[in-house]
Amino acid sequence: MSPSVFNTLGYKVEEILKMNLEEQNKLFHDEDWIRLSYFRNELVLVSDQGIKYLEKEFRMISKSNVIHWIHGNYTLKRNKEGEPHLVIGVLRDITESRKNQEALSESLMEIEMITANIPNIIWKADVDASINHSWDKFFSYVLPDYLPAIREKISEGCYNPGKTITFEYELQKANGECIWLLSSGRAYVNETCMRLYGFTTDITQRKDAEKQLIAAKEKAEESDRLKSTFLATMSHELRTPLNAIIGFSSLINDEKNIDELVAYASIVHQSGDHLLSIIDSIFEISILQSKKISIMESKFPVKELIRSINHYLSVEISKKNKTHLKTSFIPDTRFPNPQLQSDKIRITQLLSNLLDNAIKYTEKGRIEYGYLVENNEIVFFVRDTGIGIPAGKTDIIFDQFRQGDEQSGINLGGVGLGLAICKEIANLLNGKLWVESTPGIGSTFYFKLNMVITTEPVSPARPDPAFHQPPDLSDFTILIIDDVDENIILLCSYFSGTNANILTATNGNEAVSLVLNHPEISLVLMDIKMHGMDGYEATREIHKIRAGLPVIAQTAYALIGDSEKALEAGCIDYIAKPISRAALLNKVTAIL
Repeated sequence: MSPSVFNTLGYKVEEILKMNLEEQNKLFHDEDWIRLSYFRNELVLVSDQGIKYLEKEFRMISKSNVIHWIHGNYTLKRNKEGEPHLVIGVLRDITESRKNQEALSESLMEIEMITANIPNIIWKADVDASINHSWDKFFSYVLPDYLPAIREKISEGCYNPGKTITFEYELQKANGECIWLLSSGRAYVNETCMRLYGFTTDITQRKDAEKQLIAAKEKAEESDRLKSTFLATMSHELRTPLNAIIGFSSLINDEKNIDELVAYASIVHQSGDHLLSIIDSIFEISILQSKKISIMESKFPVKELIRSINHYLSVEISKKNKTHLKTSFIPDTRFPNPQLQSDKIRITQLLSNLLDNAIKYTEKGRIEYGYLVENNEIVFFVRDTGIGIPAGKTDIIFDQFRQGDEQSGINLGGVGLGLAICKEIANLLNGKLWVESTPGIGSTFYFKLNMVITTEPVSPARPDPAFHQPPDLSDFTILIIDDVDENIILLCSYFSGTNANILTATNGNEAVSLVLNHPEISLVLMDIKMHGMDGYEATREIHKIRAGLPVIAQTAYALIGDSEKALEAGCIDYIAKPISRAALLNKVTAIL
């Protein structure tokens, strides 16, 4: 051994020579000594194969118990007879090199672990200043709209080595899915090529979140705008009839001319109807959207439905001074009178709203309405030659407080609830409502409903009684109960000319006492909302005295469940305030 070996291990030559075989073996690491024990045989074997050198790396332990990595390069010398004779080796201390290699391996492992666990894609790519065809495969996945900007960014990076370039783009994966990516990188130049190093991050979720935020912002802004529009519209719609009611009511107090008084009273009445229709619409949309309302199915002929619609149309056209409009009913001639199984009242309400909408927005031309029957379904339609609906607005007109043209809504009246109510009714009946429209030409609204029965006959329903002059009720005594004096005065005036005997009470206890002492009472008009004993309890107490005495509930709280509660309490019928004289007398005469 050369002296450098002894210097590395810290032993003197004499110390090595004095060691026995066991002590010499301890100079080698235990794990490596096992491998080195086969060294001689392995050296002979490779020599027999014509290999001149055998390399080995092993660990030796110095006198100070420090492990040294040794690299050996060995060759076998043979004697004249060809037998192994001498081993010549060159040993080199590679401890520092091994340490560096191990540190590098550990660093590479750490880098591999880090890169494997981060969401980014790390990449490198060789380019030249002109961006050659090696990028074609990458570009083939990028959506075309983003290619010019990406090429510009890469060119910028190539002409400015060391400068970071960043770009966002949308890419379509091989499976057809589109994702958003953010790439960032720098160009470096060496002797052979220019190379881009960078990373790419999937930012699809961020982009989706941005879209949602933008949509939420736009929705909030639209909601704020709609709120302002709604408040302005409601202010206009409510103040207009209120102004007429208050103004002409004050004039009535001072006016002496009977013709003027009649004209003013007519204006007050019309304004009251307008105000009531707005309030009814707000209540109706609230009730429908609560999803707690139930439908009342029955079997009825379409002719019965159309009779009500015809009457409504003629009245509304006259009321709105549009008798110049031509109207026509177009039935399906194959099925002149199909039978329906549905809620007649709700269908009538929906079609009436559609016709009201057609009248409002049609100044000239015609209004057509009718139905078609196909595959056990009926499609009602209302067609007009009105102003039409602007492009892109045919969906929003079914939203509450929305109109195709908000400015037109201000000019023509309405708060934007009619079509929203129609949509809710269509959903309630499991039907479908849609519109086709051309601005300046007109619109056609369609309502599809199933449950059409064309073969089973239906007995025609008895029409509601109507009166042209007050009925004769001289044989009857009617008890009117209300805790508001003005309401009692109004109801009593409704029975003027009927010759009915009228009794009044202002609370439930008084009403029970009157029934107890007046067996001649034929019918009771019962206010529901009263102080003390309410109308429900009063009705139950009255029936304890006279079972079967007809009681008609009358209330200003025309909400879900009111009619059911009244019937459960024993009322025979139900009428909502404000009460129409015709409707009240029709109900009374039908019962008596």
